[in-house]
Amino acid sequence: MRFATSRYKYNAAYWIHLDALTPGTLANIDAKFVAINRLEITTSELSAFTLNLAGHPKSNSKQSVEVTIDGKKIMSKVADALSFSKREGEWSAVKYEATANSKRPGAEGPISEAIASRHVYVYGTADNPYWALNLGFPETVQASSTEFNGETYPLASVVRYHFAARGKMPAVDLTWYDGGLMPKRPDELEEGRLMGDNDGGVLYVGTKGKLMHGCYGKSPRLVPETKMKAFKFPPKTLPRSPGIMEEWVAAIKSGNGAQTCSNFDYAAKLTETMLLGNVAIRMAAKNTILQYDAEKMSFPNLPEADEYLAKTYRPGWSL
Repeated sequence: MRFATSRYKYNAAYWIHLDALTPGTLANIDAKFVAINRLEITTSELSAFTLNLAGHPKSNSKQSVEVTIDGKKIMSKVADALSFSKREGEWSAVKYEATANSKRPGAEGPISEAIASRHVYVYGTADNPYWALNLGFPETVQASSTEFNGETYPLASVVRYHFAARGKMPAVDLTWYDGGLMPKRPDELEEGRLMGDNDGGVLYVGTKGKLMHGCYGKSPRLVPETKMKAFKFPPKTLPRSPGIMEEWVAAIKSGNGAQTCSNFDYAAKLTETMLLGNVAIRMAAKNTILQYDAEKMSFPNLPEADEYLAKTYRPGWSL
């Protein structure tokens, strides 16, 4: 069994559990049975681990266990779980006990705890409709996905958001696809023509037609192409961005409240909206369309889903 990780969040695989590692540094372990109750193990960047041998076909609970770790032979008493730790470079059959300030599962640091969990990965495609349609926060969100567990993301998912009317803009539904899943191909789209581009894309379905573009809003085109060729472009009224880096530098230099296009007021709402999709994926088994109260940041019709909206940090680790 070979296993490597740099995160306590993903510190277990099959019958191996890594107890002490340095987050951000890749810890490795290679463990194999060479005979009944005899194991050979090599490690790197690892200070403690546990072997959960209950039910393993090469583990006999009536005999002692011989474990060789990085060349050192250790005899251990019979147990379903065997723990080992390294002190001053020497391995011994001693269980690792984390101190109050040690990094450990659930306490890897503020950035990791705040960001590295529960992500829906957005490849630039959701930003364009969110901005163009002034979506704000959704009223409801629901999702479906392939099977997954607490250690991995699903292979593919579909997330459906419903947004209420906004001023003169009517209510609208936004559907996110990933993992190779795609929306229904429009009847108007020419045969052999790619939907979006190789990195993703967006399809807008309106009452008078359809608009399609690639990732990050590249090459917007009406569908079919005959409509695009007949379209008369309106005059340019929106300010053009010189580039995200140039915008950022200009905002810093101006000192008069200048903002980037994707400033925090905007980006925070977009990010919150996308992360709601991940909660919907986790709650899919409840067979409930999540109703979202943005002001209270809660799901009034399924309060148990609220645990994924906030987190209580240990003293000294809060944001």
